[in-house]
Amino acid sequence: PHIDRHPGTKQRFPVNGGLPQLVNYTAHYDKMRADLAKTPLDFAGFLVVDYEGWRPFWDAEGGGQGECYKNASLNLARSREPSLSGAALLATAREQYESAATDFLGFTLQSLRQLRPSARGVGLYGYPGLNRTQNDRIASVWRNSTVLLPSLYLQAKAERAQSTAAVDAKLRESLRVAKIFGGRSPPPVIPYTWYRYHGGCVDAHNVSCASQLLTADDTAIEFERPFAHVSAVIIWGDESSDSAANETAAYFRSHANVFAKSDDDAQSSRPAEPRALSASSSIIVGDVRVQALSPTLLRVEPKGPVGFESRTTFMVANRSFAGLAITKKAETAAGTLLSTSAYNVLLRR
Repeated sequence: PHIDRHPGTKQRFPVNGGLPQLVNYTAHYDKMRADLAKTPLDFAGFLVVDYEGWRPFWDAEGGGQGECYKNASLNLARSREPSLSGAALLATAREQYESAATDFLGFTLQSLRQLRPSARGVGLYGYPGLNRTQNDRIASVWRNSTVLLPSLYLQAKAERAQSTAAVDAKLRESLRVAKIFGGRSPPPVIPYTWYRYHGGCVDAHNVSCASQLLTADDTAIEFERPFAHVSAVIIWGDESSDSAANETAAYFRSHANVFAKSDDDAQSSRPAEPRALSASSSIIVGDVRVQALSPTLLRVEPKGPVGFESRTTFMVANRSFAGLAITKKAETAAGTLLSTSAYNVLLRR
């Protein structure tokens, strides 16, 4: 849902209800399913949701395009409760907007995980932001995210220390969110980066530098600094003309040393891949998966809402279990009997 503007008259009009308070969840789910129709059911890449028309924070919607969501929310709250006015009306509209927006984003992420349970990560582009108070108010968004995708786009040609501090702050906050709301398996943080300055950027002389290529110093900040915190970044780019593409190619050639170092940093900061458990060491009985990890360690896992959990865990470090072969031995009145060379397992009915 969003509020658009007619290109001719500039008059605003609602699309798909306009507000998150008015979303049709059935239609939204059906649209997601249709959009994913050409994506394999066992898709193992990343699913990135890019909603930039509005954010789930009332305070972030002031001015410009955002003001229309406040006004529409006030009108909606007044229509639902005509007796409200003044501060009471404002508080009600705010609560309804933020609650509905958070629920909508959480539902979207949860649905995508259900529709493509093998996806390596599902997350929102540009989230988390820097505001800790706002981030703590949308816990359901983080709990349904399996990757966090903050934006590190540089907004201005600032002093090197200032830009470095901004990148550090964004990544520290993202890692905090992952740790607090990620449960036993915190999602990875993979920030978006760009080799151009973002819209709205001005230099020290108040001259626009939007879409200009980064300086050498800012290139190092954008593509080297993140690896002090994370093991991977996404480099976004969209060159719509041959001249821009040629300019970008020349930029990458001139800064090849930075990108080579970034790749080295990524390799050194990435944890070693755990040895894959052999297929014979795992068995599924109904909605329960049993994995014989070692002669003294067994993992029994009920199937969750998006399937079984196979991502790397932080609960057991450096896990490289060879595993034991496990087989179904018998069906008994008590349940299903499984067997390994070291022990037997009874899954009760």
